[in-house]
Amino acid sequence: MRKFSFVAATMLLAVPFSVGCFSSHEEPPSANAEAEIEKGTIAWKPCPNPIYPEAECGIVTVPVDWSKPDGETLPMNVYRLKATRAGKPLGTLWFASGTPSLWFDKRPGEEHAPSARLREYFDIVGFDARGTSNDEPIACDPELSKKVAAHDNRRPANQAEYEQWSEQVRALGEDCLQRHGALFAHFDDFSVARDIDAFRSALGEEKLNVYARSVVTSLAATYAEMFPHRLRTLVFDSNRDHSVDTATLLSRFSGGLDSSFAQFIDWARRTPGSVLYGKNVQSLWDRLYTQAKAGELIDPNTGKPMQVYTLLQGATLPMDRQPQHHSWGELAQRLADLDAGRSTPGWDPEPEADYSSGAGYGAADECENWDYTDVADFAALDGAYRAADTRLVHVHEAFETLMHSPATCRGWPIAVLNPQHRLSIQGGPKVLVVNSRHDFQTSYDNAVAVHEQIPGSVLLTYEGVGHGTYNRSPCIRGQVELYLMTGLTPASDTSCPAIWPAAQE
Repeated sequence: MRKFSFVAATMLLAVPFSVGCFSSHEEPPSANAEAEIEKGTIAWKPCPNPIYPEAECGIVTVPVDWSKPDGETLPMNVYRLKATRAGKPLGTLWFASGTPSLWFDKRPGEEHAPSARLREYFDIVGFDARGTSNDEPIACDPELSKKVAAHDNRRPANQAEYEQWSEQVRALGEDCLQRHGALFAHFDDFSVARDIDAFRSALGEEKLNVYARSVVTSLAATYAEMFPHRLRTLVFDSNRDHSVDTATLLSRFSGGLDSSFAQFIDWARRTPGSVLYGKNVQSLWDRLYTQAKAGELIDPNTGKPMQVYTLLQGATLPMDRQPQHHSWGELAQRLADLDAGRSTPGWDPEPEADYSSGAGYGAADECENWDYTDVADFAALDGAYRAADTRLVHVHEAFETLMHSPATCRGWPIAVLNPQHRLSIQGGPKVLVVNSRHDFQTSYDNAVAVHEQIPGSVLLTYEGVGHGTYNRSPCIRGQVELYLMTGLTPASDTSCPAIWPAAQE
């Protein structure tokens, strides 16, 4: 695999370039797929926040049901940061790092934020996807929402519980439909992709630049399938593969989690300054896990047996290398203290966010875009989980399954509008696919599969651990920015070296 020099990227970025350096694209699809929005019609207004006092906000009005363009409409909140460089920007960049507008309250250099260089050369935009605006939140029955939210990160124990969950899901879906009508039945990526194109048209842009990370990659892929000629550049970072069955989905999740944990074990053993330096960390973990499964692992902070879930959650969440979770140095110390029976602060499970208020929207977003009918009964679902568990060689068990359990969609009263399928992106720019080698949220297997589905795409690999690569590695960031600014991709199979944390990080 070819290694890439960040110095080379920096030198290339300093070279003057022309906006019009791309080859011609395929003819657009039929006119009825285009957004009939008058160009340049957004009435931008200042909407400063503490991070971006120069931010602007506006409204783009879109149909609730794109098959009925003259029917009910929906106001879509949109956001913009104008390029800081004098003169005409290179274009508009939809920077979708986890959500369509998560960057709006993130400082440059922080996770999910565009860099100062991107701010310099691009107008950065985002929007509230339908159903996510604080102005018109999707609120459904609170008790049903809590019940369905409780399915997340869990597996049903048997057919009876699976049936119970399905009934709760059906009831929640019907309640949401009654409260929110047609909007609730149109959260599929096809509808949101048309919203994006309406936004592009209202911006007055012929083409968009897109950086999509994590769950947004499948939405951006749908946009690329529908409107390839409307893209100047397209980056997928930390990929979902919207072509797989449930067993493959679960298997890849388990594989990414286990490979990430194996890297931590090796890091804790080999890193001077780590409290576990030179020790058999795998043996220590095996011992703690076995004791917890037997109900014999005593939490020194409480004097009571530690639940397996608590142990697994505390040990595996740091694998995504996100700032809100404990560092690897802290995790090594916590494991050593637990093994020695020493009291250690912070071993209580990290508080889980209360997603119950958004359970209806979350289920709709998942169940209108993913077909889980291949696990229609408990035997099929349990078989898929058990097959995935065979990949958990180092960590032994997953504390969570996925953000939304496949069981969440059984009983959903709305048809799957955008089921899994192999990507078919005809024309458009060369796509840059980026992923960490070890990522338990979106496994490297996903990135390889997406790359193989897009002819002419380029796969760029970060050889380390973590979810999201753009703000993780100067090498990756340099390549991504070089591509967004010039359209130049790295050579096939280029990789960037891992950046391992110091013992005290």
